[in-house]
Amino acid sequence: MRDIPEAYCSICSLQGPFHPFFDGASLRESRCPGCGSSRRNRDLARVLLDECGPHDGKHAFLATSREAFSSLRIYELQSKGALHDALRGLPGYISSEYFRDVPPGKYSPAHVLCQDATRLTFDDASFDVVISQDIMEHIEEPWRAFDEIARVLRPGGIHLFTIPLHEGVTTRQRARTGKDGKLEYLLPPVRHKDPLDPAGALVFWDYGDDLPVLLAERGISVRKASHTQFYERNELCFIDSEDSWKRCLEACEQGRHVSFFLYNSAVFIAEGKGRAGKHR
Repeated sequence: MRDIPEAYCSICSLQGPFHPFFDGASLRESRCPGCGSSRRNRDLARVLLDECGPHDGKHAFLATSREAFSSLRIYELQSKGALHDALRGLPGYISSEYFRDVPPGKYSPAHVLCQDATRLTFDDASFDVVISQDIMEHIEEPWRAFDEIARVLRPGGIHLFTIPLHEGVTTRQRARTGKDGKLEYLLPPVRHKDPLDPAGALVFWDYGDDLPVLLAERGISVRKASHTQFYERNELCFIDSEDSWKRCLEACEQGRHVSFFLYNSAVFIAEGKGRAGKHR
């Protein structure tokens, strides 16, 4: 299964189809030449429109549907990208980044809000929608982050998120901080490109098909709202051996970083725990 054409970009409304920005790149990262969104961005935008957008039987795009979101409190755990550009300026929209040298709840010199997903500074039941895109794999204690996001959701609120999904396997931890404060690698170290860190963002977790079950055990209901399949399971990325790690490093050295990380595009909806807790 290969390129699945899109009629329109769900963010800026540009007519498709859209293709990877270079040969061999993951189709999950195919770019819209209009707004620069990736396929996973656009799939998440479609789910957001389905859940919260106008339902008038017409094509809906974020760029032309802003009024439908004006009454919602929306929090996105990043402050850049096509989705952020489409939502910023709405009265209830807040975005943030994580900076090691800025206290959570404070602003960076560039006036970007800092938040740590594992200890958000917002009150309980603050938001109707929380959005996170490909960040949970980089959080050492993701279960605390999921709990925190559930805490700040209003009753009936939703957490829309994307992750690189490792289909056909169970969730596994790749790295952790040892008692001596040093990193311990349980699997070969993998880093993703990070505009805030030239060294890249370390992957602490690979999420598998059991993620909804793991979150259900914490009282968080999760469903897969969108799944666009480009690749069969035997084509997906599994860096779990010395050989696969070396091939990944070679791809990175040759500028083919994205071509090694082949994933299908999945968008999840996590719902709050049903009632708001006490304010901290």
